[in-house]
Amino acid sequence: MLDHKPLEMAASSNTPTLLLYILDPQYIQNPHYAARHWQFVKDSLKDMARQFKRHELHFSVLEGDTILIMQEIASIFEVQCIYSYQETGLNFSYTIDKALKKWIDSKSIRWVEFQQNGVIRLLKNRKDWIKEWYTFMHDPQLDSSVHQLKTVQWKTDKFQPEYFKQLSSDPEIQRGGETHALAVLQDFIQHRSKQYMYLISKPLESRSSCSRLSAHIAWGNISIRTVYQSAYQAKTNGNKKNLNAFLSRLRWHCHFIQKWSIYLRTKHILPMSENETPTTSINGKRVIPVYH
Repeated sequence: MLDHKPLEMAASSNTPTLLLYILDPQYIQNPHYAARHWQFVKDSLKDMARQFKRHELHFSVLEGDTILIMQEIASIFEVQCIYSYQETGLNFSYTIDKALKKWIDSKSIRWVEFQQNGVIRLLKNRKDWIKEWYTFMHDPQLDSSVHQLKTVQWKTDKFQPEYFKQLSSDPEIQRGGETHALAVLQDFIQHRSKQYMYLISKPLESRSSCSRLSAHIAWGNISIRTVYQSAYQAKTNGNKKNLNAFLSRLRWHCHFIQKWSIYLRTKHILPMSENETPTTSINGKRVIPVYH
């Protein structure tokens, strides 16, 4: 589990930890997601489970209302702190987060959320954002030290992940998981990136030269910092133009998410339903959403 701040903090706390993934039904029901997304997530969770098992660690995957699951956990364990990453998502997931925060505060539990990529929460403007982005990307990657984790096992007949159990597997869909992400990254750096600049704007040819890392980054299988530093260090072996072009697009990824998150907090953005596409304009320019 490379460069993973919540795991690193849990390991260093020397406190029994429940490693947990919750599939809230609101995600399954949301029209922005389809079976192919959940197959990728299922692959990713199975890869995590295999890695945890090698270290004799317990990992729980549950399906159900987030608050109800947390209430059940709190009735069995003394929950002192929750570690997670910050999320930049859709309004429905933000609503879940706000409800969870309200419940956590009512129980006097600490919830520590860490910056996941180059997007800075509650940033007022992007004046020094590029400097902050490069600082974050060049910070040392974290050693999560999973072997130091002390996990607790929670067996329950409630909240079984029935959706994942019934989800069929399509062999044509990209496989998820950190193991696959690292392999895809190395293949890109060593081989496919050599044509990156020349083919990236061509819909057909770019399939053989692009990084194929977008899904892995979006679902947290690999950190942007890991990707950035791997490509940055590879420049010493040549292929600088292509790798520099790729590194700039990694910054674009965070730039547009950061830009949109700031605009959402201004008076210029009109409220709308999740099924609508924004057509508002800022300084005469049309704005469209970029979600992560």
